[in-house]
Amino acid sequence: MRVLLVNDRPPGGTSGAEVHLALLVDSLREAGDEVETISSEPRRGAARALDVWDPRAARRVAERVAAFSPTVVHHHNVLRELSPAVLTATRRVPSVLTVHDHRLFGVADAPTDGWLRQRAVARAAALARRTARRHVTAVVAVDDATERRLEAYGFPQVTRLDLFAHDPGSPAAPASEKTDVVFAGRLAPDKGALELVHAFASIAARHPRAVLALVGDGPQRAAIEAVAATLPGRIRVLGGVPHDEALSLMAGARVVAAPSFPSLRPETGPQTVLEAALRGRPVVTTEGVPLAALVRRSDGGAVVPPGHRGLLAAALERFLGDPTGARQAGERARAVAVAHHTPEAVVPQLRALYARLAVGAAG
Repeated sequence: MRVLLVNDRPPGGTSGAEVHLALLVDSLREAGDEVETISSEPRRGAARALDVWDPRAARRVAERVAAFSPTVVHHHNVLRELSPAVLTATRRVPSVLTVHDHRLFGVADAPTDGWLRQRAVARAAALARRTARRHVTAVVAVDDATERRLEAYGFPQVTRLDLFAHDPGSPAAPASEKTDVVFAGRLAPDKGALELVHAFASIAARHPRAVLALVGDGPQRAAIEAVAATLPGRIRVLGGVPHDEALSLMAGARVVAAPSFPSLRPETGPQTVLEAALRGRPVVTTEGVPLAALVRRSDGGAVVPPGHRGLLAAALERFLGDPTGARQAGERARAVAVAHHTPEAVVPQLRALYARLAVGAAG
């Protein structure tokens, strides 16, 4: 097959959708497909108004469709730099839209956005939904809640496929041989980084070998660094690092924490949960996070209420104080992740969807 992948930003980088896209490109090519990608650049200032509707981006996609003659066009995150206009540009080629976040439902990028910004996002989302329902052949949801919302909004052909990440193979060292806690994500209220820092600080004295390493940057960095200054050497704020380095840090952890606040900003991941599980690490996450289902299904970590520092601290302490239990939980998490959340498990299902759409278009 010939597949054109469309996304606001190029494959790669550190954000979940672009990491997913890079892995999808490689997996499709390994399966024998011809793959091309098209993306844009972030807009600044007044130019961001084109995020709502950019006819030039639609022309770019239409020209690429005409030149490449794809079997299927697969849209990913296109509601920002490219705009929903590109959904109209596939001519008679069948198209797929994977919903990686809740922008399509009117959820703003940051919970602190003012009401005018949130209202603008909601209106743009309504336009995007109308456009997608009219022009997209099939929609892919990567979690159950997104699938239900898409069906409630009247999308006629919704397919549920799991998120996936690269399987690095069996861990070089089990979790029981490590001592640290790792967090990877934006240092923002919806990701729970500051809550994690306070929870770790409350138990640090009982686990003198443990270090909390935080990968990422964001508006709470200064507040986190202020807490870190009270525990010299015990809390490391690393800022943004290459994705491979973040994965190495997770592979060197006793436990990985993803204590998000879904009520502040719903998400379809976070990808960190999946990447940690595939590296044989127990994961501590929160209620309402879609991938918390992996943790529960495997008994591969702990799921606690968002914002409950005491229970978060207790969950961390459970694995810091029990090397054998941490290793066993990490092994269980990895087994479920390998079975359900790798390219080998998911991409054949996606290619089958492509093939069905191609047959339908030919008919």
